[in-house]
Amino acid sequence: FARMLQDQGEHQQAVDLFRATLQAQCRVLGGDDPETLASANGLAGALGLQGEVAEAAAMHRETWAAQTRVLGKDHLDTLATGNNLGVTLHEAGQYDEAVTMHRRILESRRQSVGPHHPSTLASANNLAAALQKKGCPGEAIALHYETWETLKRVLGEDHKDTLTSASNLADALGSQGDYAEACRIHKSTLGLRVKTLGPDHPDTVRSADNLAGAAFALRSLRKAQEAWAEKSQGDSEWAALASRMNRRDRAERRRARFQALVAELKA
Repeated sequence: FARMLQDQGEHQQAVDLFRATLQAQCRVLGGDDPETLASANGLAGALGLQGEVAEAAAMHRETWAAQTRVLGKDHLDTLATGNNLGVTLHEAGQYDEAVTMHRRILESRRQSVGPHHPSTLASANNLAAALQKKGCPGEAIALHYETWETLKRVLGEDHKDTLTSASNLADALGSQGDYAEACRIHKSTLGLRVKTLGPDHPDTVRSADNLAGAAFALRSLRKAQEAWAEKSQGDSEWAALASRMNRRDRAERRRARFQALVAELKA
């Protein structure tokens, strides 16, 4: 029931119920019982959704250590909690530790459930995202590509996890200035999300916004390059053009582009 509340967005009620359940299980079953540890993992996740990332990370860390001791380091529950710890560390901005945790969980999942299991691919995606934040874009993009290609083969190109992976890859490419490839992938992802989820789904809206932003950056880059080729007035000119190229456009212009995209998709 607590997870149902969480799925409905009732995060505080979910936290309260998880906490009450955990306290009761500690009294009746003991702190190291697998059911108690599962509830601790659930509470930590609910706390994270509430924005209490420090408490969530501490509880995930404690639960992961207990599950490693009680269930073993390669048990599915242990790996799930370790993955959740990595995600929470990422959200807390602790990217070095997040990368270390995701590498550990990815390797364990590859060995225990295989390289093509959905949970393994989720760990690969999480590691790539953490690498991007850590400042390792080359390794991040290569891993994003590898994960996306594998997900297409295993789950299909229109599966939600595949589309999330594609979106993450496009974001990473855009952050490195490869706006043309980012636009191509965002456009493909948007089309598949319109087809599978509909034009008004939040993920579809997010894809439309991502495509609009990448397309604007690509147009700005091309204009800057043309201006540089025409004028070639030195480094200061280029710096000013690059600065304008990388600024996000104003809210009204973004909204107009997004509305035009959605109108075109609905037509």
